[in-house]
Amino acid sequence: MMISSGKSLTASIKDDHLVSGILKLQVEYSTGNVKWHPLDLVKDVDTQAVAQYVLKNDLGPIFNGKHHRWAHAFLRSFKRRLRRLRCCNITGFETSTYHPSPKKRRSRWANKADQTAE
Repeated sequence: MMISSGKSLTASIKDDHLVSGILKLQVEYSTGNVKWHPLDLVKDVDTQAVAQYVLKNDLGPIFNGKHHRWAHAFLRSFKRRLRRLRCCNITGFETSTYHPSPKKRRSRWANKADQTAE
């Protein structure tokens, strides 16, 4: 996860600490470099790795509740999305509730007015 260039080079998240009220994660890159980044920045780049780290480690009494709820919700939606994608055919994802060009719906009153006018 090279934050500056946008390339994903993350090897792992090693540690966390609190600096001036901001939770920072120690990220080790595949190149061997180790840097500290704010949680929100790392979350934007490698969301799944952050969610797994949050669930495995204790972030302290202030951050545990908020980030654990987020991590559970994210991983649950990620698993659901993967399960749905496995059910799709190769041509794409189809759903029964989405229609690319829906018909314009008319109210019952407009339909009744048309029927009485005929």
